[in-house]
Formats: sequence, structure tokens, C-alpha cells
Amino acid sequence: MSEASDSSRQSVTSSPQNSIEKSLYAVLRPILDQLQTTYPQTRRLQEKTIIAIVWNIILTGGFDRPAFWQRPDTCAESTYKKWRKDDPSFVPVLETAVDAGWKWSTREATTAVQEALAIIKLAAPEAAQTMVNLMLNAEAEQQRRLAADSILNRVEETAEKGAKTAVTLTLEQAQALRQQAQAELGEWEQDHLDDT
Repeated sequence: MSEASDSSRQSVTSSPQNSIEKSLYAVLRPILDQLQTTYPQTRRLQEKTIIAIVWNIILTGGFDRPAFWQRPDTCAESTYKKWRKDDPSFVPVLETAVDAGWKWSTREATTAVQEALAIIKLAAPEAAQTMVNLMLNAEAEQQRRLAADSILNRVEETAEKGAKTAVTLTLEQAQALRQQAQAELGEWEQDHLDDT
């Protein structure tokens, strides 16, 4: 684990810097308010330590390593163990915060995937148009055939899934496809009829 990644995780515990940190902090704030600490003079350090633990669990899957306990936003490992043992609200708040952190992380990841999927869906017609243009206009025959093969594969995959799709071609594109198909059929017939 690099020092740079340790320092990036520190910022969420002192004051959230970006929208992701602010979002996590907003989820954890009500949970941290439930701390009824036996050690009021260390309440802020308990909060910072809990946030650091949650952040590290989400990002790295753990926090129990020497460098973690030496950071300015965490307590010493011995203090953490003392809080776990002697402070009745610390462990429940920590466990609730970790659970909330995982749920928050899952929501954030799901949202990111949904946004990426929406972008991909919006780009699909343009990608399809590019493949049609390659199939019709590429100078190299191999490129035209690869584009045509790619289009046919996508159509097959879509048909196999039972999805209904609409393909929109301009009149010029449809005519060009027909001409290309007729030309290739003519070439095939010539090649195969000459062999017989």
C-alpha cells in the first residue's frame, strides 16, 4: 500500500474533500452521533478512527496493519483495543458504520455501473453506424468483411437472446448494401460456376 493511497484515505476522516467522501460522511454522521463514549475527551478521535476503518475496509478489505495505526486520523492500536473492550457503545457503532459503509459502497458502485451502461447504450447506434460505414466504405476488402461479419454476429447474438431490435438505414445505405450483396453474389457465382 503506497503512502499516496494512505493519504488519500485520510482526507475523508478529517474533512470530506470530494463528493464521494461527502456522500460517505453523510451516511456515517448519524451513526457516529450514537457514540455514547466512556471517554468524552476522545470522542472526536473515536469518530475519526471509525471513519478511517470504514474507508479502509471498503477500499482495501481491511485495516489491521501497523501503518494504519500510525496515521494522524487514527488512534494507537492499543487505544482501539481499549475502546473495544471498555467502551460499550464503540463496537456497536463501529459495526453499524462498517455495515452502512458496505451498503453505501454497493450503492455507489451500482450507480456507477448503471451510468456507464446508459452511456454505452447511447453510443450503440453510433457504433452500429460506424460498422455499417466500414462495411460499405472501407478501402480494404478484409476490413469490409470483418465489419460485415461483426454486424452479422451481433444480429445473431441479439436474435438468440430473443431481443427485438430496429435497424435503421438510409435509402442510400440500403441500396449500397443491395449492390454490394449482388456484386459479391455475382463474384461467388462466377467463381463457383467456372469451377463446374
